[in-house]
Amino acid sequence: MSTDNLLADDLAILAEFVDESESDLNRIANLFIDLEKNSGDMELVNSVFRPIHSIKGNSAFLGLMSLRVLAHEMESVLDDVRKARLTATHDTVTILLAGVDEIKGMLSRIRLGQ
Repeated sequence: MSTDNLLADDLAILAEFVDESESDLNRIANLFIDLEKNSGDMELVNSVFRPIHSIKGNSAFLGLMSLRVLAHEMESVLDDVRKARLTATHDTVTILLAGVDEIKGMLSRIRLGQ
């Protein structure tokens, strides 16, 4: 395989990661609002945890370490909610939504090659 093909494949994988991550984040944004109202709903908590966990793992694989760190921090907060060490209050959800916005910004910059 030539270097050009490898680079094209890497860029295609990166583009797919960005597309999938943006789609997941758009899908879960409203779930965070529901989570604030129903912080004890473990199905809901897991529904927002899984995409963040996937973004964390995939960003590490792709070498996007700043993105991995933010996703890891969000995952830790959500894990604390899952384990009932933290309640998904308005403030918690506001912080998580700010994290979603920041990840979206990071993904946008990745798409632009920045």
